[in-house]
Amino acid sequence: MSKQTGISDSEEEATSNVLENSFKKSSNKKKASFRKISTDKYVIAGVLTLLIFSLGLCMGVILEEERYNWAEEINQEQDVEYLSLQLQYLFLTNLPNSDGNSSINSCAVLTTSLQESVNDLSDSLAKIVEYEEANSLPDEEFVLLKRRYTLDNIRYWLLTKQATDKCQMDFVTILYFYNEDCKDCPSQGTVLSYYKAILEDGLLVFPIDQDLSIEEPLVKILLSLYNIDVNPSIVINDEIHSGFVDKENLKILLCDHQDDLSICVE
Repeated sequence: MSKQTGISDSEEEATSNVLENSFKKSSNKKKASFRKISTDKYVIAGVLTLLIFSLGLCMGVILEEERYNWAEEINQEQDVEYLSLQLQYLFLTNLPNSDGNSSINSCAVLTTSLQESVNDLSDSLAKIVEYEEANSLPDEEFVLLKRRYTLDNIRYWLLTKQATDKCQMDFVTILYFYNEDCKDCPSQGTVLSYYKAILEDGLLVFPIDQDLSIEEPLVKILLSLYNIDVNPSIVINDEIHSGFVDKENLKILLCDHQDDLSICVE
């Protein structure tokens, strides 16, 4: 027995055991509660992660669908535009003119329509390429669309050549051959864009992706026709220039073909 407290050793030991058991129970409850809270946090975090991933996946699918629908809509518009231009050209070449001014007026309308259509096509092609590059995975649908727009470029180029002969149109046409692995192609594209911005409708540029020669026979035919074996290459009014053409040299070439361009006037 403790002399100071008057409590026997057995009673003191029992009290100590009770306190110890009580502390252990409290500690176990806290641990269980902590485990439950931690588990709940992991579950909530997992659910949120799944929701965010699902939302991102759905948004990606929706955006890709919108891009494809947009491209299909532009395809239909280009078909109608090209059909209209073809009919205008047939009208000029097959119907008799009632007066001398009729042909001139019709050529003016055809020239304006052709320039607007080619410019719209160039803008659409740029967006198609932008969408394709933004997609981290290869997409056969975009390859097909790019092939389609390349064919549109070629047929507009052919119609331009025909209309130029009939209407004596005063603009320069350039076929621009490039591919993805070409180091100088971005620089060549920049130079072409520079003069396109200055000359506007006086210069019509038709880019042809050489990488499509595997899928598209017409691209292969053009490469063979102009003997294109160097990238970049440009064909100015049927005159071939292989390799990178810098800004100063391109100015000289353009002025050689048409000396009344704004860049040719000193």
